[in-house]
Amino acid sequence: MRCVIVGLAVLLGGVPALAQTAGGASQGDARQGAALARDWCSSCHVVGTEPGARGTDAVPSFVSVARDPAKGPDYVRRVLANPHPPMPQMPLSRRSVEDLVAYFRTLVRP
Repeated sequence: MRCVIVGLAVLLGGVPALAQTAGGASQGDARQGAALARDWCSSCHVVGTEPGARGTDAVPSFVSVARDPAKGPDYVRRVLANPHPPMPQMPLSRRSVEDLVAYFRTLVRP
């Protein structure tokens, strides 16, 4: 498993636009994003809302990122494109990034 979402968590933010690309054209698939988050990010981040979700307190949870109004979708995209240590480089396609952004959007409200 890879610790992907210090950047993912950071990539979220301005919630209403979360599912849109920088150009505002396409939307991602939140279910695919949830699966990617479980596969790539859950070794470091708490990626869901279920009790007992794995992850660590050393990095932000997806929910905390999703609900932070200072972190918008473009920020999350930038973090995923240029991750910083200890977050690894991830071979994510543009579509995968948009799927992750769509998943974050589902976490905005309690």
